[in-house]
Amino acid sequence: MKFSISRFSLIEGTHKIQSIVANRPAVPILANILIEASSENTLTLSATDLRISMQVTLEANVEEPGAISLTGRHFFRLIRELTSSQLEFSLQDDATASIKAGDSTFRLKAVDKEEFPSLPMLEESPSSFTLSPDAIKKALSRTVCGAAKEDSRHVLNAVLLEMSEQGVTFTGTDGKKLCKASIDVVSSAGAYQHYLIPLKSAEEIIKLMDKDEVQFTLFKDMVKLELPGTVFITKLLSGDYPDVSKVIPGPSQEPIELHREELMTLLKQIALFTSEKS
Repeated sequence: MKFSISRFSLIEGTHKIQSIVANRPAVPILANILIEASSENTLTLSATDLRISMQVTLEANVEEPGAISLTGRHFFRLIRELTSSQLEFSLQDDATASIKAGDSTFRLKAVDKEEFPSLPMLEESPSSFTLSPDAIKKALSRTVCGAAKEDSRHVLNAVLLEMSEQGVTFTGTDGKKLCKASIDVVSSAGAYQHYLIPLKSAEEIIKLMDKDEVQFTLFKDMVKLELPGTVFITKLLSGDYPDVSKVIPGPSQEPIELHREELMTLLKQIALFTSEKS
């Protein structure tokens, strides 16, 4: 295994997946990332915590194809601190990876690729749709703040995604506050369907949103997002989400219009006189 790659490109790729890698996982191999160099001059970085999986594909100059697994935390820190614009990566043996940056050479302990868990293999799904990144980011950002973080009712630790002929709706609630946002979209889903996206997964999806359209593919227990050079897969939660439609009030007979920025300023001023507990 031998390849060279732009440091900037590698930093950009590792930035996407580093939050998926756990620092102290129950299974040690989950602290690693999988690095695969193909003969098509592409480098694929993979990470998983068994609930969320991600693959990022980058352009590289591959001389010898191969694959190896490295400890993510050490690898990420090293790449950030290097100053050379071009990095040369090679495998000395099955247990040592060498990274050359200018006049410096670094060696990292490696693990055989076979020990790294396989990412989910997904069949074709009839439920799919395409959304703009701005629409997804706006809708999820407005609903994750309503979801619970560590509620004993696990379904509340998720964002509800509902699909119907009218479009896609995201909902988050912790039982005290509720946030709901809708997007008009043409999908192949057909009849009404709903999915529970874990809160962490929803937050990771927001981070991924850039400028390219996103392909959503929905399965019975998973959701897959495809962006140029990136594949994101998350397991879904199971359970019955509360019927929030019953607590959403109808149109007000006396609506009040307020200036948004002025309201925000006043709320921040008043918030200074509240305690953290209340």
